[in-house]
Amino acid sequence: MTERVAASAAMRPAAARGRSTPRGSRARIARARSTLDRLLPMHDADGARGTHLARRSASRPLRRAGAAGRRRVEREYTMRILRTRRGFTLIEVMIATAVVGILASVAIPQFITYQYRSKRSEAMTNVEAIVKSEIAYFGANGVFWSAPPVPAPIPGPKVPWDAVAHAAFDGLGYQPEGAVWYRYDVNTDPGSCGCGVGSNGEALCFTASAYGDTDGDGFVSMVSYFYTDPAGNWCATGINGNPPPPDPNSGNPILDRPAVFLAGPGADDY
Repeated sequence: MTERVAASAAMRPAAARGRSTPRGSRARIARARSTLDRLLPMHDADGARGTHLARRSASRPLRRAGAAGRRRVEREYTMRILRTRRGFTLIEVMIATAVVGILASVAIPQFITYQYRSKRSEAMTNVEAIVKSEIAYFGANGVFWSAPPVPAPIPGPKVPWDAVAHAAFDGLGYQPEGAVWYRYDVNTDPGSCGCGVGSNGEALCFTASAYGDTDGDGFVSMVSYFYTDPAGNWCATGINGNPPPPDPNSGNPILDRPAVFLAGPGADDY
């Protein structure tokens, strides 16, 4: 029996007897296949079938070449993956640039307008606060408080509310918070007012104004509140002596409420 087994083994071809792969080679092939699984794309031009065929076609040279074959196949498929990665074409870049330019041409002017409006809101808020303080002061003293234009000069950038400005409005009990974009005054000069005169020699009506050049073009724009007496008489603005601007709807002078108007041609702060 033993002789028969030995004879049978001797009759097998040499290739069949040498099919077993050394343990080190099997480990290298396993690592190479693992690397291929990581490097190969999930779906190439032929889908999953193409990936499977690529793995099969790579296994034979790996068996023959061992570690060297693994490195060669790794390089081959790494280059293949890199070739499949594409960047932006010139047309795509040009289209994206054009879209960004169009958006910027619309957004930037809107942003600048928003900045001007936010600065104007300071003038509106402060002028209305001055008017309320004047009404309270008149209730306690029977006359209105007069304040020269402060701070000087008309600010372009934001300026601090300095000691001179503080003294000009201190008797009225009004002080703004922090630096300001505008120059403020209260005009009660009888020479520029059409109303009567109080015990202090000042008019019984007043105009509180804010003057500013927030866009820096040299033209001054104003926010004014023309506070009238019971007969409807008013004072001109302290700077330039401007009368109330007309209402765009009725054409009547804008009185007893904030009025926004431009003090010179080309003023576009608002």
